[in-house]
Amino acid sequence: MAEAPSDRAVGRAEPRREDFALLTGAGCFVDDLALEGALDAAFLRSPLAHWRIESLDVSASLAL
Repeated sequence: MAEAPSDRAVGRAEPRREDFALLTGAGCFVDDLALEGALDAAFLRSPLAHWRIESLDVSASLAL
């Protein structure tokens, strides 16, 4: 089996350039943006590590 090339980014730490600005209050987070007509979204992570969705009731969402 051949070895992976050493110039690949997978598994290698990359220097983060945005940290200083964010930590000192000079950066901009997505939550700081106020866009007209923008919608909010929420994501819920499953408490199960791996599962198959067999049914999903979307009637409340469709009613909107």
